[in-house]
Amino acid sequence: MPLMLEISNQIQTFSQYGIPRQSDLVTIKKVYKISAISKLCYVKPYAIEKNPEYQWLSFDSNNRFIRWNDPNYTVRTLAGGGYNSDYVPNWGFKTEPTLSGGKKFPTTGFDGAKFQLVLTGAASDYHFTIPNNPGGKVEVDENGYVTLNGKPSGNVTVRATLKRDLTIKHDYTFNPTSVWANPVKGFFDWWEPAIKKCSEDRLFSYKELTNAPEYKLNGGFNIVNGYTRAIGEGLLPEWGYTVQQSYPGSNWEDDRDRYWTKDRYYGSDYGQHVDVSISSGLVGVDAEDVHAPNFLVCK
Repeated sequence: MPLMLEISNQIQTFSQYGIPRQSDLVTIKKVYKISAISKLCYVKPYAIEKNPEYQWLSFDSNNRFIRWNDPNYTVRTLAGGGYNSDYVPNWGFKTEPTLSGGKKFPTTGFDGAKFQLVLTGAASDYHFTIPNNPGGKVEVDENGYVTLNGKPSGNVTVRATLKRDLTIKHDYTFNPTSVWANPVKGFFDWWEPAIKKCSEDRLFSYKELTNAPEYKLNGGFNIVNGYTRAIGEGLLPEWGYTVQQSYPGSNWEDDRDRYWTKDRYYGSDYGQHVDVSISSGLVGVDAEDVHAPNFLVCK
């Protein structure tokens, strides 16, 4: 929204011989409209707005989990965590990332995924449209919130047009189809029922869901590894704290528990099925053998 700057002064003229010798006071006023240069700055996953306290995991130099969002621990360690330079805390991902190989957020998606286009000024300064929407599955509202209601069939372009100058348009193009997740709502069970519900070849590899390293894999639920916020390195590094509360229109559960993957890990003496926590990206192994069922997400 432009700011208005008003400069005014009262002027009076005087004459040595005239009648009258002085004029009435006259106000001279000049009004300037000041506005920032219109620019598309960030794309903000909705989880930042809903759960701002869970943006990145902080591990110390000994690879121990400290807490969420510690500004002193933002770098990826052997246990993962942190964020790369394409991510800006509280704002989301840069619209011109430098570390993603030309990919833009989001490269992944799910029904109910949501993010906001963040521009200079206020959202009310712009009119938002979608000039390219293959499959018709994507929506944008008057505040620049983009919602994925299904998997697009190609590149999607969202446009922000400056209302006070309709010649100024900002297009943002993305393709969220590299990983498209379908959480199975209400499923919380063991491995055998999981592969009956969703065949094993329709399960994800853990690397499609998270970029957390295989560090201290175990069946426990303490955070010993976790994702690093980045573009093009899996679903969770992009969307963050992916629980139902963060994305109310999705089928993710509102529980920070783990989901089955198709991967195996043979370094365990009690099991071999790899699973992933949907909130932290924690990679674990065979929670079933420590008497804990998992949630399910399919391709």
